[in-house]
Amino acid sequence: MYDAYISTLLQTDSLQEAITFLDTTGTKVIHINGLSLHDFFADKYKRAYVLEVGADKNLITQIESDFMVMTNFPINQFAGKPLDQINGVGADRYKAAYQYIQANKEHFAFDNGIETLKRTIQSAGDFKTQVSLLFNPINNEIYVILKRNFNKVWKVSLNEETIETYSGFDQFKKIALNSEGISGTELQNRTSAINGENLKPSIFKLEQNYPNPFNPITNFEFRTLGFGFVSLKVFNILGNEVAVLVNEKKPAGEYRISFDATKYNLTSGVYLYRLEAGKFTDTKKFVLLK
Repeated sequence: MYDAYISTLLQTDSLQEAITFLDTTGTKVIHINGLSLHDFFADKYKRAYVLEVGADKNLITQIESDFMVMTNFPINQFAGKPLDQINGVGADRYKAAYQYIQANKEHFAFDNGIETLKRTIQSAGDFKTQVSLLFNPINNEIYVILKRNFNKVWKVSLNEETIETYSGFDQFKKIALNSEGISGTELQNRTSAINGENLKPSIFKLEQNYPNPFNPITNFEFRTLGFGFVSLKVFNILGNEVAVLVNEKKPAGEYRISFDATKYNLTSGVYLYRLEAGKFTDTKKFVLLK
């Protein structure tokens, strides 16, 4: 459903055409496989909107005052309301971005975009910001900041299909990108290598999965030392093995593994996941809630 909608957008010249298509065909976006459609779209005519799933119809929130902000709380219910009435997860970052852009919109430039990202990162809790992106649609360039480190910025050229060091690095590097792109972990390792930092993590670590509770997809993140055998398995509450996600030798680094409960026909309940790497072992609980 999501791919079909994106394909429709790419065949239109403006967002108004996309809205007309949704209205005239009766097409309604829906929740599917536990994923909520909550997206921001903009076109070359300076129009933008946020599309969300509604109970009876599509929820479309139009741009106001020359700019638009979206974070991870429902936008439509707060459309047209003052900032002090906006609340929910992500509202603090929404307000920070809105107020900063409002104050600087007359002369908004690259540095203002970076500052907006810096003011709206998640620096605490279980879901810290991993990547910040600033897109320049005129030049087809994307600026990338990893793990909240705004002292080092990478630049992606969509036209040249490359990524290069842009600012804060000891030396210049340009990397050709293939159809698979480049992972955040690899880019972080290259960032450290270019600046002569130690690439090896200091400790083994198994993070709490996210989201949790989940339905049906969640993510596991872990960190390993050296090159060695790594095992990541899922068990039910009785200790019976229900899934093997990793069972091989891996180099030192940080990893993220996606887990889809539908592939294993799991029912709602509490489960365990266990990481074994060398002498390191850690087990954590997580909840599948259908």
